[in-house]
Amino acid sequence: AVLDIEDYGVPQDGPGAVAFKGDADVRGGVVSGEVRLRRAGNEATVSHYNIYWQKGWQKNLLGSVPAIGFLATRCTGDCAVLNTTREDGVQRYHREAYGNNELAVITFSGPAKVKITKFLTESYYDYLEIAGNRVSGTDVELPKVVEVPAGEQTITWLSDHSEGEGGWTFELWQEGEQASFSLPGVQADGTSKVEVVAAYGKTEL
Repeated sequence: AVLDIEDYGVPQDGPGAVAFKGDADVRGGVVSGEVRLRRAGNEATVSHYNIYWQKGWQKNLLGSVPAIGFLATRCTGDCAVLNTTREDGVQRYHREAYGNNELAVITFSGPAKVKITKFLTESYYDYLEIAGNRVSGTDVELPKVVEVPAGEQTITWLSDHSEGEGGWTFELWQEGEQASFSLPGVQADGTSKVEVVAAYGKTEL
């Protein structure tokens, strides 16, 4: 006898924004084009995204987009002291003249790129460590770019118990946050829509 064993799991996070780039089919009543989706903030419990075409009460599976282990940035520790903004997929972190005993850890997935545009810290004792690359001091050549490899990564900010400096600024670009699916020519009317559902194996969110 043979027993099939399946790794069962339930997705804990779903896709972010979903957008349709535009109808590429000139035929009336038929729609095709590119569907773009923002991956779940944490794909640890997502194996893929199912793409459905819904027309009235009918719902048909068109295909799927695989997960890549994407992890959006999250911060633990003294995160409130960091000034954080986001624009066009780029996250900017800034710390002005800082205090003592600060510790903040930003976790995210690579591949990614970090560009430091300002950097002044007490040498050796206060530092940014980006995916294992430690940066410290007041004579860092700017802009400094750090290529971050694939997988779960961290950026750590630490200041010790004494002295300080003018602070730092860096920008972070993550690869893979956006995914796309090619929508084939499908019949459409005023009730038609695309639905994207996160799944783990056979289980959907």
